Amino acid sequence: MAQGYAVRFVAINEGDATAAQVRLEATLDISGSQSESREMTFDYLPPHSARRGGFLFAADPRNGRFRIEADGYADP
Repeated sequence: MAQGYAVRFVAINEGDATAAQVRLEATLDISGSQSESREMTFDYLPPHSARRGGFLFAADPRNGRFRIEADGYADP
């Protein structure tokens, strides 16, 4: 991207139940500078399905430690 970096990902629900309001948090830690974190929510993630998304960062994720974690979900 012209003004930053996009990290694309796939969220997969391998379970037998639907998840709603699936909250994801991405964190980028680069030694010697501030961390960046981003959040997003998938409204609906059916069982045995996948959804694609992306996080946007100012710093290059290849130069640091990058992780994505699911923080929570709701039963629909």
